[in-house]
Order: sequence, then structure tokens, then C-alpha cells
Amino acid sequence: MRKTIIFDLDDTLIRHDRSDETKFLAEYLNICYSEDFSIAFYDAMESIRKPFIGKKITKKKIASYFDKKIPMLAENGLNGDMLIKAMESCSINIRDSSVDRILHHLNVANIRLYVLTDWFYKSQVKVLKSFGYLEYFSRVFTWDNWYAKPDERAMLRCIGNEDPSDFIFVGDSILADVLCANLTGVTSVWFNPNNKENTTDIQPNYTITDMLELLEIII
Repeated sequence: MRKTIIFDLDDTLIRHDRSDETKFLAEYLNICYSEDFSIAFYDAMESIRKPFIGKKITKKKIASYFDKKIPMLAENGLNGDMLIKAMESCSINIRDSSVDRILHHLNVANIRLYVLTDWFYKSQVKVLKSFGYLEYFSRVFTWDNWYAKPDERAMLRCIGNEDPSDFIFVGDSILADVLCANLTGVTSVWFNPNNKENTTDIQPNYTITDMLELLEIII
């Protein structure tokens, strides 16, 4: 078995119900929901990493990014800080029983587990605690004053002075998770439960559609 497995959090360890996400955000922020708000929000989320390529990220910088990308926040007397708080309060997180089982199995096997997530520590630890997952992980690496995937430094911080070949990274994003692992010599596992087509030139070492398939890779 390999020594350490690193997991992405959002849409990997936990799933999000995004069916009415922007409606819940609008309600929390006490503004009228509109299609324009929904489009602006998802456009901002789609390109959120781009302004920070090669730069360390802070919550203040992300809040400022939202201020610029979603002008209707200011038009309604709101700001990026308020949107971040709404996002962290309104997210509907869904448990995957396969994740419960794989984490238990890996823990029993005494395999070291990390989380590498592109969001902020306080919020992500809260999510892990709410699912009873935090106890499984030795370390949780987040955005706070650091670099976002696929920047190699995001992964290198997890590896430290150890051999990259002793690590596996499991994540749902080809452009962030798989690429980050590939760039640093870490074994990449694309978690693809919906059987999405890979339209990029980035190739994962493995692809799984159910988290329990990870056992076939590590044993």
C-alpha cells in the first residue's frame, strides 16, 4: 500500500446540492433572486482561480474578487465578505456512504490521510466535523494565505520532503486536482461518479466512479 492518500473535499469527500443554490444565497442575503444574479455568481465561481495564478490567496482577496465580479452585491448594499458567509451558511452538503466506508477501511489499515481543499480552513474543518470525518485526517491543507490548485506549491506543501511517489491524490476536477497531482509526480485519481467525458489533454493515472474502487488501486 502507498503511505499517504490526499483527498479533495468539495464534490469528492462530500457532494453539494446545487439545484437551488443561488436562490438560497439570495434569500440569505435578503435580495430578490434573479437569473442575472445566478449567472454572475456561477461565472465568478467558474473563473475564481484565474486572478490568483502564482499568488497566495486570502479570504480578503476572494471577497474583493467577488466585489468586482458581481456588481449587484454593491447595488444591494452587500459585499464579498457577506457573500462568502452566505455561501458557507447555505451550502447543502450530501453524504456518500461509499466515502464513509473507504475512510473507515483506510483508517483501520493505518494509512495516513490528508485533505487538500480550495477553500478556507475554518469552514472546511466545520464541514469535516459535521460529517464525522475530521478524526480520520492527519492534516487539512486549505487556501488560507497559500496557493490554489493546480499550482504545484499547493501539493508540494502536503508532500514536504517525502517522495511524491508515496502519495495518491483523489479529486473530482481534471483541471485542478488531476493536473496538480500530475505536475508534482503524485499519483492522480480522478473521482468521476457521473462518468463525465474528459475533454482535456490531462490524463489521470486512474479514474474511479465509486470511492470504494480506490481499494483496487492502493492494495
